[in-house]
Order: sequence, then C-alpha cells, then structure tokens
Amino acid sequence: MPKFSLITVCKNAAPALQRTLYSAKQQTFADYEHIVIDGGSTDNTFKVLAEYKDYIDKVISEPDTGVYNAMNKGIRLAGGGYLLFLNAGDIFLHENVLHMVAEQLTRKTVDVFFGHTLSLDRVTGKAFIRTQLPYVNRLTLWGSTIAHQAAFINRRAFAEIGLYEESFQILADYEWFCRAIIIHNCSCQYYDFVPVVYGLDGLSSAPANSDIAKRAWQERRIIRQKYYNKLGLLVYQNDFFYWKFLRLNVFIYKVWKKLRRKEK
Repeated sequence: MPKFSLITVCKNAAPALQRTLYSAKQQTFADYEHIVIDGGSTDNTFKVLAEYKDYIDKVISEPDTGVYNAMNKGIRLAGGGYLLFLNAGDIFLHENVLHMVAEQLTRKTVDVFFGHTLSLDRVTGKAFIRTQLPYVNRLTLWGSTIAHQAAFINRRAFAEIGLYEESFQILADYEWFCRAIIIHNCSCQYYDFVPVVYGLDGLSSAPANSDIAKRAWQERRIIRQKYYNKLGLLVYQNDFFYWKFLRLNVFIYKVWKKLRRKEK
C-alpha cells in the first residue's frame, strides 16, 4: 500500500491547527507522515505543535510569501507516494479515510485520486457537499476544478509537471490542475466519497464582492487565457453554449460507461 504525506499549512491559526492534527491522529491507517509548514506564527501554534509532536514528522516555521509558497515547501519535504494538503482547519470525514484510499491506490497507480468535499461554515453550522463530476477534462475544468482538499496527488506528478505557480496567490491549485490535465494529460481517478471536511474560511471562499474574490476572478481569467485557445475562450465564455456542451459531454460519458459495463 502507498505511503501518504499529509501537508498542513498554517499561520496564527492554533485552534484550527489543533482540529487538523487531532483528526490526522485518529486515522486507522498508520503509514503516513505529517508535515507542518507554519508561516511564522505568533499565537499558540507552538503549544499545539508541542502537544502533537509525537504525531508530526517534519516542521518548518518561517515567513513565507503566501499559501502556495508554503505548500511548495511541503512538497519539497514530502517523502510519501501520495500527497494530501490538509491545511489548518481541514479534518478527515472519519478515521478510515486513508485506509480506504490506500486500498484503491493499491489496485491502480494514478497521478490524481479525487473525491468530493464537505464544506462547513463553522459560524452558521451550515454544510453542503461540493460534488465533483466523475471525470475531469478541459471542458469541466473551465467551470470548476478539483478541490485540492480532496485530491491525493502522486509525488511523481509534481516532479514531472512542476510545483504550484506562486505568482497566483489564490488559484494556483486551479492553474496546476489545468497544467497537469490539459498540457500533461495526467491520469485522474474519481472515487465517489468525501474524504475531508473543509472550513469555509479560506481565500477561495471569500464573499463575491470582496477584494480577494475580485483577485480570484482576475487569476481565473489569466489561467483560462493561458490554457484555452481562442475558439475555446469564445465558446465557453458564453454560459448558454458552455452548459449545453457540458450537458452533452456528461451524456456521452454516461453512455460510454454503460457500454463498458455491458462489455464486462
């Protein structure tokens, strides 16, 4: 079975970090390392790290230039076969998640193994499942990306494709998935499950009228221009045509799946 590297990025988020470390400690699958990349916290982060020191394998605490700079530091330190970014505040849905994923990845080696996420607003208590289509391609990536909280990424893929592009402060994960899937044709395997509960307090969860959301939209536009040709930009920018193409794409996928089942 594969070994996992759990990478947790944090800064001045001691209570959230404690939830994440406790969740990882509860996993029944033991073959993983936990890496914590702290951005130079001044709160009680070090007390939390000391409390869980027996369950943490590597720690860096130093200023960084942003969340993706910190995540790249974690990638460079990782020794596991598959990497999961379980940032401060993110928790596993239950204690058997890593065991379930390990069983699946023992059967087939892929670049990206992904599922859904359960998004939770800790203030209101409201939660919803952010579902993923059972496949990913150029068309689906225009509308949404794989949630990195629910993506187990082969360390080899980062070595071959590269790290996160740190010039993108909010959507570098989206840029990486576009680069990996559209340019490098990396292999992706969908699994119908929810591995992680994701707190709605990250950069990409900002209100639509906030400066962060505006910056995210600017980054999305730059990424799309980078990875889609003029025809794709022209067609997909029209919501009517995009959703028509997406529905047709989903229909074709379902027909293909039925034909494959009959062949078996």
